[in-house]
Amino acid sequence: MIAPALLATTAAAFAVAVGFRGRALFALRFAPTRSSGAALAAGGLPALLSTGLLFLYYGFLHLCLRDAFGALPAIVGSAAIYSLWHIGTELPFHPHPASALLMLFVVGLLCHALFATTCNLLVIWPFFFSAGVMNDFILNLDLPEGIGRDLSWPALGWGLAVLVPGAVFWTARARERGVGLPGARYVAQRLVLLAIFGAVLFVSAGRLDWTRAWAYLAAVLLCESATLALLATRAPETLNRRGTASSGVPWFDKAFVVLWLLLSFVTPVVAGLDVRFDRSSLPWSGFVVGLVVLLPATAFASWAMLENEHFEQLVRIQTDRGHRVVTTGPYRFVRYPGYLAAIAGALVTPLMLGSAWTFVPAGLAAALFAVRTQLEDRTLRRELAGYGDHALRTRFRLVPGVW
Repeated sequence: MIAPALLATTAAAFAVAVGFRGRALFALRFAPTRSSGAALAAGGLPALLSTGLLFLYYGFLHLCLRDAFGALPAIVGSAAIYSLWHIGTELPFHPHPASALLMLFVVGLLCHALFATTCNLLVIWPFFFSAGVMNDFILNLDLPEGIGRDLSWPALGWGLAVLVPGAVFWTARARERGVGLPGARYVAQRLVLLAIFGAVLFVSAGRLDWTRAWAYLAAVLLCESATLALLATRAPETLNRRGTASSGVPWFDKAFVVLWLLLSFVTPVVAGLDVRFDRSSLPWSGFVVGLVVLLPATAFASWAMLENEHFEQLVRIQTDRGHRVVTTGPYRFVRYPGYLAAIAGALVTPLMLGSAWTFVPAGLAAALFAVRTQLEDRTLRRELAGYGDHALRTRFRLVPGVW
């Protein structure tokens, strides 16, 4: 039985792969190349069989994505489409469809990583068969039983069906706006950190049916996506710079990164264990309060990024970019609007997750940002021309009327 999801996925994938010469669907700047045509022609005979058609389809699509975006996006994108393709075939009959979909994505990553190194469909066949056997073996052991039990496979499948084309569309538009590899690296960094945070959260809690955690992650993902999309369209150079490694970073900021990453790991562990052992439980009204604070805090930080072209991830005097003092936008009210938003985001996390114990690592993270503010302020007063005058006009670092 072929479900509408299969037809929709196949049609969308071929439309993206083929496109139009010079101006493809979603404004993708690529057309079938010689390598793509070679894969299509070489697969002519095997295409008479269903398995041959499958490999022809994925080989051709992989090469088109590679020509458009590079090797790594081609591997991930092809693997995602491979897993989506099974929504309308065998997944409805699988005892654990959600876990099977995730395992198929992993198998797709392995196979397309191999194809990326060989560009030979015949080499994939024995490897693909072995990976399929391994996949069935793992599923028969019921290792991912919790995932299959607690997640809805249609929601996961259609979520991927929406996210993959959306990511392709966003990537194409971002490339047109001037977002390069460093910008894409920063986007991937933010999303991977959020995914790790969520994974640690659920592993620590020992369960997946934690509604407030899903709601919190959805809210953070919405805010993060809105900020990244805004930077990609309005300030692509800032997005690129936040994904670029920099030299001349002072010792205190290197220490800050290590401590911040440590607290970013400890926070979901504490929240998850708190829920697992039912040590504290804050009311749902706390989630609402946290959301009310998180949304304007995100907007405030985004405003700062749009105003300040020197808004990099690490502290340094950017002499290579003509570093200047920014006094417009939110910098009229406080000197460190980005850090104020970060502190607000840290402090609302316990409210939104419903864990009072999480205020301990969240409070430490807020204190860490306050210390970073103090040390950075000293550095800028000493080394950045004009910052002293700005400090006289905008008196407060973080909180107007307080500090």
